[in-house]
Order: sequence, then C-alpha cells, then structure tokens
Amino acid sequence: MDYAFVLPTAAFLADVAVLLFIFSDPRANPVYRRPLTAMYCALMGWNLSVALMISAPDADTAWFYLFVMRHFLFLTPPCFLWFALSISGHIQTRGWLPRIAFSYALVFMGLAAAAYFTDGRWLIQEMRRYDWGYFPLTMPLARGLLGGLLAISLLPAFYSLFRPKSWPPGVRGGWMTALFVVWWLSLLLAILPLSGIAFFPPGSGMDAIVGLTIALYLRGQRGDAAPDAASPAAAEGPVTERSRFAARLAGTFAACSVGVFVTFFLLEFLLPAWAIATGLAGAITAFVALVAFQQWFAPGAGPDSTGRMPTGPHSGESLAKRLQSEYGLTPTEAVICRELHAGVRRDDIVFKLGVTDGTFRNHLSEVYRKTIDRAEPDEAEPGSKRRSRDKLQRLTVLLKKIAES
Repeated sequence: MDYAFVLPTAAFLADVAVLLFIFSDPRANPVYRRPLTAMYCALMGWNLSVALMISAPDADTAWFYLFVMRHFLFLTPPCFLWFALSISGHIQTRGWLPRIAFSYALVFMGLAAAAYFTDGRWLIQEMRRYDWGYFPLTMPLARGLLGGLLAISLLPAFYSLFRPKSWPPGVRGGWMTALFVVWWLSLLLAILPLSGIAFFPPGSGMDAIVGLTIALYLRGQRGDAAPDAASPAAAEGPVTERSRFAARLAGTFAACSVGVFVTFFLLEFLLPAWAIATGLAGAITAFVALVAFQQWFAPGAGPDSTGRMPTGPHSGESLAKRLQSEYGLTPTEAVICRELHAGVRRDDIVFKLGVTDGTFRNHLSEVYRKTIDRAEPDEAEPGSKRRSRDKLQRLTVLLKKIAES
C-alpha cells in the first residue's frame, strides 16, 4: 500500500463527504455554502488527479492526467480566497479580489494548455519518476506564475481571516483560521518536488484531516443529519428523502476516509511485514469505517449542533411533533422550541430559519400564547407574582418538563 496513493485517496473521500454534507442540508449557512462548495469541488478534483498522476504507468500518462486535472489545481487558491472573504465578512468590500484571482488562474490554465498541445517545455521540463510516483519538474517560469497565483490569493485570504469583520453564528473563527494555516503550510510543501527535491508533500494527508474535521462540523451543525420532520423544509417531502440519502452517503464516504487513513497507518508503521498483512487491509478498512460511521457520521449519531446529547423520551423531533399535536404549534414554532430546548442561541436560531428578528419575535409570541400563557393563565392577572418572571425562562422550563414526561 503506497502512501503517495493512499493519502490523496483518503483526502478525495473526505472531500466528497464534505460536498455531500453541504448538499444534504438545504438550511446550510448561506454565508459559506457556495464558496465552500466551490473550494471542495476543486480539492476533490485535485486529490483525484494526484492519486492518478503518481500511480500512472508511464510519464506520458502522468502528464495527461496533470493536463486534464490542471483546472482544479489552479482554481483551489481563488476558491479559498472567495471562502475566506465570505466567512470573515469582507466579501462586500473586497469582492473584486476573487475576480482578479480567478482571471489569473484562467490565464495560467490557458498557458498550460498551450504548452501541452505544442509539447513546449517552458512550463514543465519533465514528469520525473520518484520512489513514490510521478510528479512534474517545473521550469522557473511555472514556479513564478504559481507563486504569483498563491500570493494574490492567500495573502488577502489570511489577512481577512486574521482581521474579520464578523463571523457567522456558530463559527469559531480562531480555531478555523489556525486549521487553515496548518493546512496551507502543508500544501505549499508541494513546491519542493516541483523544484526537483525528492520529498513527498504531506498536503493530501493534511487535506484529509481538514476535510474530515469540516465534515464533522457540518454533521454537528445539522444535529439530526437530515431536515427535521417539524421543519418547514420537511413539507417538501422528496427534498427530505434526498437530504437523508445524501447525509447517509456523506457519512459513508467520511467513514471510508477514516478507514483508509487508519489502515495505511497500521500497515505502514505498526504491523510487521507479513505477506498476509496486505490481504487484511480490506477487512481493517471496512471494520474501521463501520465503527467511524456508527460513532460519528451516521444520521442521528453523536451530539446535536450544540455539542449536547439529546435527553429524554421526547427529545428533538419527537418533542417538536408533540408540541404540534398537543399545543397546536406550527412546524416553524415547533422548530424554535426544539432549538431552544437544545440550548441553541437565539441569534443562531434566527440564522438557521432565515427570518428577520421581527418575524422571530412574532413566532415566539405565538409560542408563548399557545404554551406558557395556556399552561399558566393567571400570568395575565394584575399583581400576579408570576408577572415579573421571564417568559423565555418559563418556556424553557416547560419544554424540559414536556421532554422528560
């Protein structure tokens, strides 16, 4: 099992999982949904091209794979810039930067195509064979052009991440920025083999780790890994089924990525060089993937979006259904109660629902009228001691009682 093939394969599986998790939730945060999708489409293609290129049987085939997949390599930095500006709140004032980066990348792609069709050696000198597979040995012009693309993409991207205007609800900006710094440092080590140094860049391995981390984050943001039956999206029917299928498929790809990663580590560093060890690789991968799926990626597995485990016989979806049937709440009102019971912040609920603060307050007033005002009618009496109690606190207490009953 060659690590130079295994690592980009694991990264490819993790990238597919991220894309599927995004597609599985139509309520995904719109601030980063499109740029994150574009970035992981580019990464998915690039990791696939690396796996094919380094395992190619000859130099001509490796060069062809690089030519076909070059778009993904050149588009990854501009997509990251777009994502960084969007998630840090700078896209409104610096939206012209991604356009420049994408234009630069398109020109670079055109030059690479011209060099390939004319058999020119002014960008790539040769496809050099290393111990771990084929990798291009570039000319100074190509390294200069690539350095320019990275400079106009990464410098403003990380500047915006280190000096954000605002983060979307639920996003931990500092933790995410540190993760991407380490990720890009490992990706930039690809410059060494491009210059002729026989060093396999660890970028694919770090990409797999980052992809799995983001997949876990998106899985946690969903809470139940599919639109809730009490949510407005559930009324669409077929969308819900597609979402659930996409969530299961995403979990499968993510779990397989973990299995491939762990299996490679065991065979490369821990297990002795038995002839039967390679034959055990498939069984180890399947077992680890099954465990990872059940623990982290299966629909309904793990904690909800707040990091808390649901408790009580009427948690989550059951609580929402009961509120609709017993208290006459609408699907949206039931979702609000479910999120409040789970401890989700008010701003995050507003963002998830995609409504204004005024609309949210109207929904909450209706919830109060149908629940606590109905359960405690003497609240409206003048001079009542309950008059000074916070309605939101009383609603939370009532929801807890319903969930535990």
